[in-house]
Amino acid sequence: MPIKLQGKEFVTHEELVQWATEQGIESVITELVHLDIEKREAVHKATATGKRGTFTGFGDCLPGIKGNVIGMVAAAFIRMSETRAVNRALRLYTGRGATSVDELGGNSSGPTGPIKQGPKPPASDAFKACQGFVFAQLKEAGIDYDRIVGPYTERHCGGRLSTWEDEGQIRHFIADACAGRIDWSKAPNLTGK
Repeated sequence: MPIKLQGKEFVTHEELVQWATEQGIESVITELVHLDIEKREAVHKATATGKRGTFTGFGDCLPGIKGNVIGMVAAAFIRMSETRAVNRALRLYTGRGATSVDELGGNSSGPTGPIKQGPKPPASDAFKACQGFVFAQLKEAGIDYDRIVGPYTERHCGGRLSTWEDEGQIRHFIADACAGRIDWSKAPNLTGK
């Protein structure tokens, strides 16, 4: 199921792999075409081949370009570049036009205005259903929910994670967070804003 951020839908890597498998994907081969360790830059080429034909996509991770990657994502620049290339090739192979979450650069294009502090809204049934998973994963990754995740999702994702109504979206967000694909520097309690 696509993830909605600020009214726009984005597909996940997991969905792209599933759709490609259902459509007879046979292989995805990646090639590192540019690497500059000092600048932390990488560009990959991915070629997806299967029953539908052969499709190629390129993915980059170029911290020197504003908005390309930020925060913790930049630390995983080689993996991010490869994941972006694979996702673009799989999007072409599966005929999906929606951008993948991994192509966002670690920051949604949501509002950046100040968040009004107030009482926390009640948790949704979806959040309650996977609350154990959420807190176990965050604890293992060393990410504080109240100080980081709640304020971040409230600011950038249209509401605190605990209010989201889709368990799949919650789990996808937590997976992205624990894999380092979220730029926590935008969390108000970290930046002091």
